[in-house]
Amino acid sequence: MDLPSGLFVDSLGNIFIADTDNFVIREVSGGTIQTVAGNHTLAYSGDGFAATDASIYADGVSVDGAGDIFIADTGSSVIRCVVGTAGGCFGSALSVGNITTVAGDNAWQRLFRRWRRSNQCTTQSSLWHFCR
Repeated sequence: MDLPSGLFVDSLGNIFIADTDNFVIREVSGGTIQTVAGNHTLAYSGDGFAATDASIYADGVSVDGAGDIFIADTGSSVIRCVVGTAGGCFGSALSVGNITTVAGDNAWQRLFRRWRRSNQCTTQSSLWHFCR
């Protein structure tokens, strides 16, 4: 793990971890760790598709009683939801395991892309971590 910053334990004892600097959400269940969201890429993408193919930068995670996983994707200034059961994530028509944005507009990410294109990202930059 790299900067685990959010943790949630569901009613079944499963542990969900926002593994922030690996750009994923992990689930620990029965002694096994698996990735349930994120593809190890800092970006904003993947809505409507498998959560493990989505790009996220999360520092918070929560799970509701239906098994929907809510992610504070702070890198993109949005709240995202991984569908846990049919009709989950506020009645979404998405398949179980898919991700969708439920709040926010990703304005920060658009600003950052413009900044990055302005050639400010170098290995000497104090923000190199975000330039990868």
